[in-house]
Amino acid sequence: MCAILKSCEAFLSEVGHKNFLYPSGKKILIEKGIEASRVSWVGMSGLIPVKVETKRIFDLYQSRDYKRYSVVWVKKECIDYELATSKL
Repeated sequence: MCAILKSCEAFLSEVGHKNFLYPSGKKILIEKGIEASRVSWVGMSGLIPVKVETKRIFDLYQSRDYKRYSVVWVKKECIDYELATSKL
């Protein structure tokens, strides 16, 4: 587990080559303190993938119904691994 250290810009995922998820050009705002799970995929363009509850992200581009989690792409400096472990 990890947490979002500060409010920051993130990118929604889009399906690409071989049905893998890639960062799209669609930006969203992720709020400080949201819990996330690191996804063990390769990062790209300086972004890393994290899984967050869909209801916790401000998302203008896709529907929130039927999706409990969404994978978004954030910069490494937006993630705090210690903040999440101190909450446990």
